[in-house]
Amino acid sequence: MDRQAAVAGRFYAGTRDSLWADLESYCMRGVKAPPALAVVVPHAGYVYSGETAGKVYSRAQIPRRAAIFGPNHTGVGDPFAVSPAERWLTPLGPVPLSSSLTSLLSALPGATRDARAHLREHCLEVQVPFLQYFQPELEIAAVVVSRHSLEACRRIGEALGDALLELDEEDRPLLVASTDMTHFLDEASARAQDLDAIEHILALEPAGLYDTVMSRDISMCGVMPTTIVLFAAARMGATRAELVEYTSSARASGDSSRVVGYAGLVVH
Repeated sequence: MDRQAAVAGRFYAGTRDSLWADLESYCMRGVKAPPALAVVVPHAGYVYSGETAGKVYSRAQIPRRAAIFGPNHTGVGDPFAVSPAERWLTPLGPVPLSSSLTSLLSALPGATRDARAHLREHCLEVQVPFLQYFQPELEIAAVVVSRHSLEACRRIGEALGDALLELDEEDRPLLVASTDMTHFLDEASARAQDLDAIEHILALEPAGLYDTVMSRDISMCGVMPTTIVLFAAARMGATRAELVEYTSSARASGDSSRVVGYAGLVVH
């Protein structure tokens, strides 16, 4: 079963040549990037956040496997929905799903295999061409995450970290947390509250991130998957995180009165 591209031609270019040219403009090839446990990457249309995403993926070594976690924007499907597809299709070609990694994710607390949540969801799909650009032998697993409590995120993340530690190091995937930050405030207000949330990512404090976003009602759509990924990374021995870039949609639109914030980070 193939998962068809849902947003090619809208969020990113719909043809191979045009998409590759865009990736070339966003990414830096030939730079020796260090290994990473995880990345936090935005998921807007490439005209808005592609530059930030390209900088993040250029700063992390992209292994053969990646596990991508993102929020549910469509409201369809199960709360922790693992893609059951055999391949995901993009204009750059098909990407096989790793059966072993999909099985590992399907064994996490509350996980189900559910194609419905993935059919029209953009937040994972937009990450795949970047991964393909850097890793021609790419295999992925993909999870759409709906609302979870902090304790549920902790249980899932720690179970994920423990399961990945049992794998040989070369078989461990890059964890990708797909999220945008504040939505639809003016740029100064969005930046102020986003930087408060980002401080907790930089400090490797998933509970602090979750609590800050919830208590301040920050419209960070991917706080659940990011919290899960940070708990997993901490379990795997993460020692530091770096902020690659923070920006907003105003860079592309010129409108600073109503923006979406974009943050790119790498966790080592």
